[in-house]
Amino acid sequence: MGLLGMIASGCGFAFIGLWQAWIALRGRSSAQPSLYSSRSPIPDVGYNRQSPFFSSAQLISIAALSFLHIVSGLVASHEGVALADGIATAVPLERSGVALVFFIFSISNLLCMHTSFLPLPLEVSYLIGLVAFAQELLLFHLRRPDAGLEARYCTLLQVPITASIMALIAMIASPMSVLPPLSLAASLFLQGTWLIQMGLSFFTSIYMPKGCALQMRGEGDYVIKCLGNDMALMHGNAVATLQFNCHMALLLILLLPMYSFLRRRCGPPNVYDLNYEMVSVVEPRIGEKHSSSPVEPPASAFSLESEEYEDGENLKPEQQHQDANGLHRVIN
Repeated sequence: MGLLGMIASGCGFAFIGLWQAWIALRGRSSAQPSLYSSRSPIPDVGYNRQSPFFSSAQLISIAALSFLHIVSGLVASHEGVALADGIATAVPLERSGVALVFFIFSISNLLCMHTSFLPLPLEVSYLIGLVAFAQELLLFHLRRPDAGLEARYCTLLQVPITASIMALIAMIASPMSVLPPLSLAASLFLQGTWLIQMGLSFFTSIYMPKGCALQMRGEGDYVIKCLGNDMALMHGNAVATLQFNCHMALLLILLLPMYSFLRRRCGPPNVYDLNYEMVSVVEPRIGEKHSSSPVEPPASAFSLESEEYEDGENLKPEQQHQDANGLHRVIN
């Protein structure tokens, strides 16, 4: 990928990450808390399926970006075939393979949401997303041993990709929790901003670390060599790490106010409000039970008392007389 490809991919990831955060918080605030259970095993209660319009638009955006990436990879690979360059042919295709899995993920979820042709549970769609992120992680992890400064940027890019994988695993384990969708949104946004930073640092002289230069070997095949001694490479690695820390700070600056704003506007009630609502629901039912007419006890409840009363009526007057000590007088 060149400068435009990395910037376009980064903007797409950042946009989808912000959209994912909006869907997660909106679905959390609009969901009615259950009075009987805080977790449902039904897959259809996931946050993405509580907002079908926003989820469909998000999936369409993922499908469109993936399709454009596939087409650009095929075009670049065709140019490599025309130039008889094997590396320029293979490198775009491996990136197109990752984009193809993301395209399958979006299309399968759209079919599952709007048709009955592909009734996939929510966990299966998450597994498809796991496969896509795992392929992306392998793509940036399996770098050639003679890589230069770009290896540090690719290593730092593996951090948000790994966070996305862990967030999807947590979404499978805890589908009703709000933390995994927010973690996925944060990792996608960080991945997007870091891709933009990689494009600017690789292909522009302004953001290129001092003492380093880009060497193009072919279409999609390049290396950043730091001239001179190892101090230039160490300086470039330090600059890359500093840039990554700044991107993480930018992530917190953007997402925390967004979460606070949505929490105030349409957040769920706190624990005391929820307990008050539960009491207000239960107390009228208890009052109805107490206000209803009492149920007549069964006749068997008075059987012993009535029998004793009847036996008392059949006794003779002298037999009913008691001594001072409370014992009956024995009469022959």
